[in-house]
Amino acid sequence: MKLKFILCLALTLSYGLLGCSKTKTDSIVNPTDATSWVLPEEVQGEVWNKTILTNWVDTKVRLYRTTGEVTQLNAKKAIYQIWTTNNWVGSYSSQNVGVVAFVDPQNGKAWIGSANDLDFFIEDDSEIFDLNRNLFSGTLSWRKSLIVKAVQDEDVGGMIRRFENDVNGWWLLQTSGRTLLSSYFRQWFFYPHVMVSYVGFTPIDRIEVNREKLRIDFTSPAYQTKGSVWIDLKTWKVLKASEYK
Repeated sequence: MKLKFILCLALTLSYGLLGCSKTKTDSIVNPTDATSWVLPEEVQGEVWNKTILTNWVDTKVRLYRTTGEVTQLNAKKAIYQIWTTNNWVGSYSSQNVGVVAFVDPQNGKAWIGSANDLDFFIEDDSEIFDLNRNLFSGTLSWRKSLIVKAVQDEDVGGMIRRFENDVNGWWLLQTSGRTLLSSYFRQWFFYPHVMVSYVGFTPIDRIEVNREKLRIDFTSPAYQTKGSVWIDLKTWKVLKASEYK
């Protein structure tokens, strides 16, 4: 159990707070029903407090719609500290998490959760997802919003108050799912150098969203060739992959 946490912690510290939720490779994995805010059985009885460290400040985010439209929205961001009494965490008892919040005024869909305001935010028919801007060891990490939709006439301030009152800090550390890309490319494609076995980051160069399909473009650190994948946003499965110069 302690070994599992250490591995998860390494991912969390090195990849934009990936979180340690249970996920399956190359498939959509929903977190425990976030609308009820009931903690999973394995962490019930533990304390996962969240404390705000900075004031909420204004920022901007880019939202990619499945129509192909890309729009800039007003948003808020702040930094929270998560503190836990988990008995196998050892000396590591807290960590800081960036949180972003915004409401799409067009339809009331909302995002609030662990994220960076420079991340990619994608809106499908039902909700908004966040994509980390980096692939870690050839893996795409994505999150669902902790609050899917604003209630009637609720602005981002009202949603933040609901988040403050209702959402346990544990939820901020969870990743909704991961999609493995490395198996679609040759060995070492996502590593810093050929024959260097330590894992690394691969920045996403650009994305494109159209008709429930997501295209991601990136550059291999080892080979300096380009790569692209097309992903079904309903299932988060890879539809197609390509490497080129």
